Amino acid sequence: MLLTLTGGPGAGKTTLALALAATPEGQGAVLLHGDDYFVTDTSRGVWRPDPQGVPRLDVGDPASLDWDRWERDVTAALHGGRRPVIADGLFAAATAAGRESPGRLDVFVDLDADLRLVRKIQRKCVQGDFPLDVLLRNYTEARRDAFTCHVEPLRERCAMVVDGARPAADNAADVWAAWVRMSGLPEIPAANGRAFGRCDRETGLDPVNNFGRSCEDRHTRSSQATC
Repeated sequence: MLLTLTGGPGAGKTTLALALAATPEGQGAVLLHGDDYFVTDTSRGVWRPDPQGVPRLDVGDPASLDWDRWERDVTAALHGGRRPVIADGLFAAATAAGRESPGRLDVFVDLDADLRLVRKIQRKCVQGDFPLDVLLRNYTEARRDAFTCHVEPLRERCAMVVDGARPAADNAADVWAAWVRMSGLPEIPAANGRAFGRCDRETGLDPVNNFGRSCEDRHTRSSQATC
């Protein structure tokens, strides 16, 4: 089985992945984190100069992900046995591996932009030593629009949306209950009694190939952003 966890930076994707793996259902799960799969070669990906002219990888652009390595590792994990595979990342729902499998569940981890930004500041600047002015500049000049262009549209590809502000353990219980429903196994009631949505896989759209569309074509939340 494959669980993909998609959402913006700071939404709580990795936290949820760890919570899922800590449950009895997730025992022995293979965890794959999208942050480990960005390209490092400057001849690949999208690189933009910082104020000092030094090229920096634009991790908000899906073209900066090493998709070949990502797909290869997800596929290998799926073929490695009966253990669940949990893949989290900004663009995880765009993963091609296992797309037609009834044992795949795509989950969108949703959290308001201001709360995601607060979490990033807390993690990178308060707990770490990343310069706050650089983080805020990156956010206002690139990351905010990148989310609208490349991450938010993947919500439509997901069968389930969870609130990243809720306790991760509660979301994990809901995700496993949703997977049981979709896989046809005996139903387990959701922790909050909420009905789960259905992934629209009948459209035939390929989210990877649709990354190049303009924001106006793909999402109307922000008429200001340009992809």
